[in-house]
Amino acid sequence: MISILAKDLHLMFKQVAPHMDDPENGLPFISSIRLESRDGWLYAVATDRFTVGAARRPITDGGNGTGHIPAYLVPAVEAVLGAAADHGDKVSLTLPTDDGQLVLTVPGQEKLAVEYEPADYKGFPNWRKILHDALTAEPCTIPIAGLTTSFLARWQHAAEKLAFWQSAPNKPLVFLDHDGYFAGMQMPTRADDKREDAAHGWIDATVPTATVDGSTYDLDKTWSDKHGDPWTYSGKDTPDGMPLMVIDGIEDDPHPLDRLVWTYGPLYARDL
Repeated sequence: MISILAKDLHLMFKQVAPHMDDPENGLPFISSIRLESRDGWLYAVATDRFTVGAARRPITDGGNGTGHIPAYLVPAVEAVLGAAADHGDKVSLTLPTDDGQLVLTVPGQEKLAVEYEPADYKGFPNWRKILHDALTAEPCTIPIAGLTTSFLARWQHAAEKLAFWQSAPNKPLVFLDHDGYFAGMQMPTRADDKREDAAHGWIDATVPTATVDGSTYDLDKTWSDKHGDPWTYSGKDTPDGMPLMVIDGIEDDPHPLDRLVWTYGPLYARDL
């Protein structure tokens, strides 16, 4: 029998439940939360094959075992755990051997027995291998990636902050919390465009510019004054928002763009 704080098990359910498959899809083995005890840890895992969520907490008893909470029972189990968590209770969990009965015991309440047909859950994906392969693949720089935004809400209870990476453009994004209690993955969408092509309109719309006497200056460019001296934007502005321009090597003598235009103008873009 496994003993665990109700608040810990309740959080584990909240972390992984969003990753279950919709029961309407007719795949009961992934329309569930899988519970495993192994090597001193209790794991809760769910996946619909597009995302995977795996949470774990250390335990000191229970041995090794596996059980499933069918999706239609998950809300009821979460409600029981939430109430027990509010009272600071510990709960006991017995994972089935071969009879397909998982038992949750809460102090002061009747035992909650979850029964199911074990054969219906034999198709649950080998989440350890899938996650291990993703965790050990070397991260790389991805020029452009895509994702399904509706899946983002699935991560809101995973952790306050998540680290993530990707090993190739069409490989899953891997998510990890900083405490070693949560790991997850999300399959990306195809993103065949080049970054500069996809972002072209926004790049043009966000070019830093400033206007002096009706002329607009692209601050990403280098501008030559009437003597041929090159001026670039320092990245700083005057209190009233006028860009400060400098010559390479004498950055300690910045000139506001308007004063530069009036004193040493006209200015010409060097790379035109």
